[in-house]
Amino acid sequence: MIKFSVIVPYHNEEKKIPDLIRSVAEISFDRREVEFIFVSNNSTDGSDSIIKAAGYRVEVANRLRSSYYARNIGLSSASGEYVVFVDADCILDKDILNGYANSLKAHEGSGPIIYAGAIHPAIQEGSLVENYSAARRVLNQKSAATGWAYKPFAQTANAMFARRDLIGIGGFNEYMTSGGDAELCWRLTAKYGHQVILCEGSVVYHQHRDTVDDF
Repeated sequence: MIKFSVIVPYHNEEKKIPDLIRSVAEISFDRREVEFIFVSNNSTDGSDSIIKAAGYRVEVANRLRSSYYARNIGLSSASGEYVVFVDADCILDKDILNGYANSLKAHEGSGPIIYAGAIHPAIQEGSLVENYSAARRVLNQKSAATGWAYKPFAQTANAMFARRDLIGIGGFNEYMTSGGDAELCWRLTAKYGHQVILCEGSVVYHQHRDTVDDF
């Protein structure tokens, strides 16, 4: 039985996706209970070949240029009880799924929950742009999960949901260009009463953009 479906949307990430692939290979979780689904969103570089050469599944999402559309394609292909979304420019901590499993056990019977995993910078010292991103705490999951600016949500660079709940609300709004993770979480909360829980034990390390153009 598949417990976790890990879904990774990507667009032209051949420079950073090898680091993600290496971290996936080191995940300390029973491989019989997890599947990894990579979703190619109009990629034209060597990302597809790198992932396939590593033996992982690639779904194609070329109808729209949208990370939310790509996540929906991954969701439609998933078979796990829970889906974990991570970004292609992240490196996974080897215990990320153990952390999520522990959170599930700790909050059993607590009602519907959105699990927001921790997001840390992959490097402490890099280019000027990378240092700026780290200093400004780009992808600050704690702030998102506590709702300090508006309502709590989980940034889908590292977040877990019950698959049936996402299907129940029709997945992401694939026509949004930004903020789709917040909008998804708020729809879940409105329909099912979800709360957002910060999971400090489920960590990814985000590789910030290193040039002004990429940023």
